[in-house]
Amino acid sequence: MLSKNKMVIELDERYFNQEELSNAVVQHLISKGNSCEKIDHYTIILNNKKYTLTDKTISMGVFNIGVPLQRVILKETK
Repeated sequence: MLSKNKMVIELDERYFNQEELSNAVVQHLISKGNSCEKIDHYTIILNNKKYTLTDKTISMGVFNIGVPLQRVILKETK
């Protein structure tokens, strides 16, 4: 999902460690043909633009029973 300054990514695995999450995001973006590098655990350069990385866990299923979904939000920064 992509908007003007923000991108939302849903990865196949759930990550509890910020370093592992940011590494997975970079690898995911590279596998999709993007130029991407990690600056720190919360900042990446994607196609020559700087983004801040945050994540959000969403409960899935009826009555919150099921596997939670982790969404990664990349917001462009100046």
